[in-house]
Amino acid sequence: MKNANAKTANPWKILFCGLACFLIFAYLQVEKEPPLASYEGKSVEEILQVIPKKDRQRLEHFFLKSIDWDAMGYVLFGDKPMAYLDGIDKKLEPFNSFGSFLYAISPRRIQAENGFKTWRKYAKLFPMNRFVFLYEENETALSGVFINKQSFVNKVQECAEDFKNILQRDVTGEQLLAEGNCQPLLTEVLQNHDVLLGILFGFGRENAYAFYKRALMSSFEQKRDFQKKFHFGDPWEKEFKELDEKLEKVSWLSGYITGDHLKNLDLIMYPGFCALLEDPETMLLKEHYTQTREEMIDYYRGKDFLEATLKLLTSNNTQK
Repeated sequence: MKNANAKTANPWKILFCGLACFLIFAYLQVEKEPPLASYEGKSVEEILQVIPKKDRQRLEHFFLKSIDWDAMGYVLFGDKPMAYLDGIDKKLEPFNSFGSFLYAISPRRIQAENGFKTWRKYAKLFPMNRFVFLYEENETALSGVFINKQSFVNKVQECAEDFKNILQRDVTGEQLLAEGNCQPLLTEVLQNHDVLLGILFGFGRENAYAFYKRALMSSFEQKRDFQKKFHFGDPWEKEFKELDEKLEKVSWLSGYITGDHLKNLDLIMYPGFCALLEDPETMLLKEHYTQTREEMIDYYRGKDFLEATLKLLTSNNTQK
C-alpha cells in the first residue's frame, strides 16, 4: 500500500509544474524589445520597423488626437506659436461619483494617456530642430506644450512691449523657452496671464486683451453686455456646427473605444478661441487657419500618418 501511494503523483505538484511551464513558454513568446539606445541615429522608417506594434499604435493615436483635436497641426504646419496637449490625469478618484468612475475606466482616456506616455518614452529618438515639447506638471496632471520655436520667438519679439509690461522685465523668445525647460512655461514663466497665453496660442493680440478684460468682470451681466457690445464670441460657430453634424454620425464604438474616427482628416477641428468677430485681425486668423487646415489634409493624403508626422517633426526645413 505504501509503495502504491509513493507512486501516486501529488496533484498540486503537477499543477505547479504545469503553470511554471506555461509561464516560461509565454515569456519566451513575448516580443523582445531592444534597449532604446539601439534605435538612436536611425531613420524614422528604421525606428518604426523595429519598435513593438503596440507602441506604434499608441504613437499614432497620440498624434492623431493631438493634431485632430488639440490644434498641434496648426503649429506643425503653420505659424501658430504653440498648442496645449492634454496628457495624464494624476489624481483619478473613480469612487467619488458614478461620473468619475466612468471617466476613470473610459477607453478614450486610457488611450490618450497611453499615447502620451509612449511619446515621452520614444521622443528622444526623434530629435527636432524646429519644434520642442515642453511639459507642465502639477499635483493633479501632466500635460504638454508643443512649440514652433521660430514662430514663438517671432511673436515674442513682435509683442515685446506687452511681455515687458506684464512680466516687468525685458525678455526674448529664446530666453522664455530656456526658462520653460527648467520650470512650467505656462503657469510660472508666463504667469498664466491671459494676454500672453492668448498671443502665444495664436489667438491674436486684440482678442487676447478682450478675453482678459472680460475675465476681470465679476458678473454674468457684465460679461454678456461686453460680448454684445464688442461682438465677442466664437469665430468658428458655423464651422463647428458642420463638424458637430459629422461627428454625430460617428459610431459610439469609434468615438469612445477605438478612436478610428480620428483617422478621418475631414474631422480636424479648428483652433478654438474667443474673438472680436468683426476685427480685421480675426478675419485674417480665420483665413490663415482655414488654409493651414487644408494643407494638413493635403499633406496626409495617401501617406502613412505616423511616419509622415514624424518625418515632418524631424525635418530641418519648412517644406512639407
